[in-house]
Amino acid sequence: MNKSEIRANAREQVAAALMPALMDMNAEKVEAHKKYAVPLEVGGEQVWVEVAITCKTWYDTKSAKAYNPHKEA
Repeated sequence: MNKSEIRANAREQVAAALMPALMDMNAEKVEAHKKYAVPLEVGGEQVWVEVAITCKTWYDTKSAKAYNPHKEA
C-alpha cells in the first residue's frame, strides 16, 4: 500500500467504528470518510458540529517529525 492508500484505509476504519454514533445523531456526510456534519439544538438554536477524521503523518518528513501525541513538541 502506498501512503495515500494507508491514509484512506485508516480514515475508513475509524469512520466505520464511529458510524453508529454519527447516524444516531443524524450526521450527514460532508466528505467521504473525512468529514461529517452533526445537527444539534443548543439553547433553542439549531447548530451544526463538524466531525473531521484526519490521519496524521506517521513518518518523519524533511520539515516535520512523525506525529506522536505522547511526545512533547
